[in-house]
Amino acid sequence: MLAKINQENRARVDLYEAGSSTEDVTRRIGPRVLDTFNTVLQTSGLEIEIGVDSTENFFAKHLNSDVTYPIHLMSDGEKSALLLAAEIITAPSGVTFIIDEPERHLHRAISDELIKTIIATRNDCAFVVLTHDLDLAASLSEQRGKVLTVFGVRWEGEQAMQWDLHEIAQDDSLPEIARQAILGGRKEILFIEGETTSHDLSLYKVLFPDWLLVPSGGCDTLIRSVSGLRNSASFHWVRARGLVDGDWRSEQEIESLFSLGIHVLPVSEIENLYYTSEVLQAVAEQQASTFGYDPQVKVEEAKSAAMKALGKDGTLERLTGQLSKSVVARKLVEYMPDVVDENAIEINFDSPFPQILRQMKDHVTACAYDELIKALPIRNTSMRIEIARHLGFQSIQDYETAALHRIRNSPPLQIDLHIPIEKQ
Repeated sequence: MLAKINQENRARVDLYEAGSSTEDVTRRIGPRVLDTFNTVLQTSGLEIEIGVDSTENFFAKHLNSDVTYPIHLMSDGEKSALLLAAEIITAPSGVTFIIDEPERHLHRAISDELIKTIIATRNDCAFVVLTHDLDLAASLSEQRGKVLTVFGVRWEGEQAMQWDLHEIAQDDSLPEIARQAILGGRKEILFIEGETTSHDLSLYKVLFPDWLLVPSGGCDTLIRSVSGLRNSASFHWVRARGLVDGDWRSEQEIESLFSLGIHVLPVSEIENLYYTSEVLQAVAEQQASTFGYDPQVKVEEAKSAAMKALGKDGTLERLTGQLSKSVVARKLVEYMPDVVDENAIEINFDSPFPQILRQMKDHVTACAYDELIKALPIRNTSMRIEIARHLGFQSIQDYETAALHRIRNSPPLQIDLHIPIEKQ
């Protein structure tokens, strides 16, 4: 860098002594290398400016405080950015750079912008960037060039002989979450409802250990992500599926979603699986080895208490209202007119509430426990704590942790839960 600066200064002096104007000098030599260098650093988010003192030593100045200090006092992340930028900015034209895992040396807050800015600054050079940072990969995938995923490698002894590379073509129709899933480099991608912080994710991971799980928020986003991938199959090699809550979906809805590559849970919500008869029995048998009780008796007691909890304080009506609201929301989308103008819009259909409530009451009368677990969103009910207590647990969380452990360690139990997506 110092040699480049000195060479540049000599060239400027020679041109000025030859009578060139400032505009001519700038046109022929271009911007000062130190100015370009600082622009790259500051665009990346580093609030520093690099300079050279009279003894030809480099210093850094913090832009917010005007404090200066030698560059050897910079942080490790700042030094990495400094060295990378200096190496590339001062290189001759036509060089090919291989930047290997920049995220290992750069802070994530600056790595994306630093790499992008450096590449944009040296459009006379070629770049190969290898990264495990999905944010950086997604950012670079929007730039000119090719994006490839390394999916496998063939070895002969200790020598790597061949890599399985797949190019990811740009496709503006793909949602961002779908693009990142592709960049993750997994063949089996399962989009699920919920967020990355959801407690339900632990259960999904147990049930689908061979899939890349992508929490997608709501059902609409999930459908767009799966459809986007399936409609652009020529751009990638992944197999995308979706899994949505039961939510009292009709057979017609289930078939329609299946045609889009989306499966429907056999229960209203994923956590209901913790409370099926199969799981209750498995947990009770485990508890029986500690407490010495009859597991079948405890299961029946827990179910009886759960059924009583559903009959209290209009709980059944409240849950039916939740289900009915989900059904109505989907109906409104189904009846949405293709064209909207100044004319009044009328949408009429019968409320699903009476039918759902009647069926739920029939299940209660028949003591059809599993039918209720299948249909109702039980998350905000007291039936969960009743089951936990009757099986010897102090809290819902303790029971669900034990249930998750039993499901994880019992493949036959996972099959009994009737999850609609085939295991890989």
